[in-house]
Amino acid sequence: MNYVRQLNAFGEKSIGVLNAKEQAVYLRLFLIANQLKWPEWFEVANSQLMRELGMRWKKTIIDARRELEKKGFIRSVDPGHKMKTRYHLIQLYDDSSKGSKNEPITEPRVRKSNPKGSKNEPITPPKGSKNEPYINSINSKHISSTTAPPQDETFRQVVEVYEKSIRPIPSPADLERLSDCLDHYGKDALLKAIDRADYRGRRSMGYIEGILKSWEQNGYDDPEEEHGHGKADGPRPAKTAGRHRKKALRFDPEAERRKWANEKSGWD
Repeated sequence: MNYVRQLNAFGEKSIGVLNAKEQAVYLRLFLIANQLKWPEWFEVANSQLMRELGMRWKKTIIDARRELEKKGFIRSVDPGHKMKTRYHLIQLYDDSSKGSKNEPITEPRVRKSNPKGSKNEPITPPKGSKNEPYINSINSKHISSTTAPPQDETFRQVVEVYEKSIRPIPSPADLERLSDCLDHYGKDALLKAIDRADYRGRRSMGYIEGILKSWEQNGYDDPEEEHGHGKADGPRPAKTAGRHRKKALRFDPEAERRKWANEKSGWD
């Protein structure tokens, strides 16, 4: 690939098409591909892009990647949990003489065909690659590679519990956040947080993340303690014991004197 012509073509095609974050992600992938001597496909972790671009949320990277693929700038294959995303940069310039620095471009060079890996065209994996069985299973189910469940038994169990307790059909963003929580907090803590959110009726991924962060900072609170209501179990039941308690009578000296005025002393 011609480095200069690709960069010039990107500068022309991205005007009014890509936002700032999408341009930043593409240029970072462009530099990584150049450092790797322009392989056909290369792998980059979401965490690496977040670190090098100064982005705090993985969802930002995922959204930018999807938009770049949708607009015909890249192709990508997301293998799933704990595996790096594979990228391919689509050639944006025309190999013919047109488009050189001495001749203006007179025809659009946007590729209108669907990139491989879309729902309308199966992915063709390299023979013998470690991702070949996974990609073949995606093709057989005819679903998007970005929303396919990863081939990991632990993560599959977590997703099943999430579907039963929180949301029957989790979104791709929820799957990414579940994967992050599983990596950071572990299976046991994540399953307990899902159960706690279901118990309180606060069925959202954000609430589950909040529970996990609270446990990480303050320690796990056992719901069996304090008569079945831990610190994180939300508001405790209202105390009703005082409602039926009789009010204490106030001491009235005059009433006491009147009461005992006609009583005879036992010493008489």
